[in-house]
Amino acid sequence: MPVTSPPVRLIPAATPGQSFARTREQRHDAPADLIDLGAQAAALIAAQFPYERDTAGRAVMAAAQIIAGFARGFAPQLDEETADILDEVTCFLSLAAEQVVREAGAR
Repeated sequence: MPVTSPPVRLIPAATPGQSFARTREQRHDAPADLIDLGAQAAALIAAQFPYERDTAGRAVMAAAQIIAGFARGFAPQLDEETADILDEVTCFLSLAAEQVVREAGAR
């Protein structure tokens, strides 16, 4: 059965800069398992893009924003478990992206 798309625009609620700032501010409130997944993902991103870490981190943040926009747009059609999974994916990708960009700036 094809997915019927609701009339939604996948525009992030925040700019990438705002998303990085919000993630930095809320990192300490994230569940430990998501922080760990974010760190693992950050290590993978950094290893795959050693010379373009900042750009790679920003691309991952954009992907997290797209997933969040998708989840908002399809919220009425999503069951609670799927919505929770999308929230967790968005969270750990945001954590990973923020860590990669932060560490890229520290080099």
